[in-house]
Amino acid sequence: MLAATPNNAQGLGLLRLILTLVGENNGNIPASLKSRLETVIAQAKHLNADPTSIQQAVLPESIELALEMKVDQELADELESITNFDSIGSERATRILKEMENCSVC
Repeated sequence: MLAATPNNAQGLGLLRLILTLVGENNGNIPASLKSRLETVIAQAKHLNADPTSIQQAVLPESIELALEMKVDQELADELESITNFDSIGSERATRILKEMENCSVC
């Protein structure tokens, strides 16, 4: 199911923006963006573990991120250790962005 999703790097634009903000200044990020990042990562981790679990309520960017996780083990490892927004930090956000930039399906 994940393989059937279109390759659209624009879909991860908001995720990249939030991670950039985290990398630059962790303190001034609105709660709505924090929540969105947590949701996308949690859904992507779930889909990465069980691709057959796609539900209608899954965000499109979660599917795209799960697809990237399937082909980039370092990205998957970085994301798997995230439990909430506070567990990201600026260094991890920078590493995640770097992995996303190097991803072959982006």
